[in-house]
Amino acid sequence: MSRKFTAVDIFSGAGGMSIGSVMAGLDPILAIEFDVHAAKTYETNHPKTKVLQKDIKTVNPLDTTEKYPFILFGGPPCQGFSAANTKTRNLKNPNNWMYKEYLRFVKDLEPEWFLFENVIGFRSFGKGKFAIEVEEELKSLGYETSSTVLNAANFGVPQDRKRFFIVGHRIDKGGVKFDFSTLRREKIVSVGEALADLPSLNNGDKIEEHSYMER
Repeated sequence: MSRKFTAVDIFSGAGGMSIGSVMAGLDPILAIEFDVHAAKTYETNHPKTKVLQKDIKTVNPLDTTEKYPFILFGGPPCQGFSAANTKTRNLKNPNNWMYKEYLRFVKDLEPEWFLFENVIGFRSFGKGKFAIEVEEELKSLGYETSSTVLNAANFGVPQDRKRFFIVGHRIDKGGVKFDFSTLRREKIVSVGEALADLPSLNNGDKIEEHSYMER
């Protein structure tokens, strides 16, 4: 019997990470998202996945899915860590403590792997001590971890979009520690290059389908 590589997506949004996981051969079986519109969009994108539109603080992981999924991933609310936030980028912002819900899910479900994502301001928040403490807490749950900042522009996306990642693997499962340096970088694509083959339209055109231009 072939192994099922199940995935749990928390703070799922509309399901962008789950789309990537499906492309990698994973099977998202559960998603949790508080925003009703994002949750409905997720359901449309992933009709086979169980979606809970709830406040994650009210969710008992073991009441919603089985223990030991292959991977758990998600990005807790990031507004309180963003360097662009000049008003509530501090410890008084309640969203800054939502990462504890992520830790709770890792502790209760004990996935073989986890992936944690946030804005790069997460790594610099509190002069860097905050991210270090969070990673240490994840290590204390029995995981070997790696962390870094990745830019979507290095992976074929025509956008300068940097994000902070922590990846962890259960020590008792053995295997090689995840190494971010092994990720294959691609040629940086500009927005102009990405849009260059779109068909030419005139203002007011209402054409449902049109062939791409030849380069």
